[in-house]
Amino acid sequence: MDKIKLILLLIVYVGFCLIDIIKPEITWKWKHGHDTNGGEPSDWYISSTRFKGVMGLICVVILIIVILTRS
Repeated sequence: MDKIKLILLLIVYVGFCLIDIIKPEITWKWKHGHDTNGGEPSDWYISSTRFKGVMGLICVVILIIVILTRS
């Protein structure tokens, strides 16, 4: 996979990470919205989803640095 394709894929992943951080309720609805009627995500789910988003962004930054510093 060449650098441009990998970076574009990472940009898409950044978008999902930002959704996890800013509005975790959206990912909850994607996962569970059709399973429940009127249910809401717990505080634990929101916190853990935000944490996952932050960790994902850190991984993306590290990967981009590695990609751009390699010849």
